[in-house]
Amino acid sequence: MSYGTSSNPSGETAAQSGGADGAAGGRLTAGTAGLAPEKSRSIEVGTKWDVFDERLSLTAAVFETRKTDARSADPITGDVTLSGSNRVRGIELGAAGAITPKWQVWAGYSYMDPKVTSYQSGGTDFSGNQMKFIARQSASLWSTYKLMPELTVGAGATYTGKRYVDDANVYQLPSYWRYDAMASYQFNRNFGLQLNLNNLTDETIYEASHVGLFS
Repeated sequence: MSYGTSSNPSGETAAQSGGADGAAGGRLTAGTAGLAPEKSRSIEVGTKWDVFDERLSLTAAVFETRKTDARSADPITGDVTLSGSNRVRGIELGAAGAITPKWQVWAGYSYMDPKVTSYQSGGTDFSGNQMKFIARQSASLWSTYKLMPELTVGAGATYTGKRYVDDANVYQLPSYWRYDAMASYQFNRNFGLQLNLNNLTDETIYEASHVGLFS
């Protein structure tokens, strides 16, 4: 079990906007630089089990993070305001181990409930909506196999669920799978090379940024 709190002073806010997603939003002025700091509190409870003669490690955790005075931007002036709060609850599952001495596997899954608990902008109340830029579900699977003592190959897949891009939860980015591969060769104890091939199927992927931009 773990518990933590943090505080992020408003004076560190960068330009550009986000909203109640925990992103830095808007610009600071002489009148807003002294706003209360953004605060967050997290709690996590987890367990770990080693099975099959400790060849496979299983993990599970439930967590909650709450943020108050989340930074946002005034839709008219663009100035920083601290008018939002949000809460993320979720569960994470993981597995890592050796099926054989040469075959390694890693897998993970997470489900999150990212909720805006208090946020108003432009006269609209967005409380109760899903936080933007955060997928409810994500998963990954990766495996490597040692063909020779020096040569290892691997492949994996990563899943990201749909993400809303606006506070009103009207527009969203679609879910996607990304497939990757790698090969590495260890010439000696101190020198090796690795080739990574990402997005083998040339999937169109939009990475959401916390300033409302995409790439």
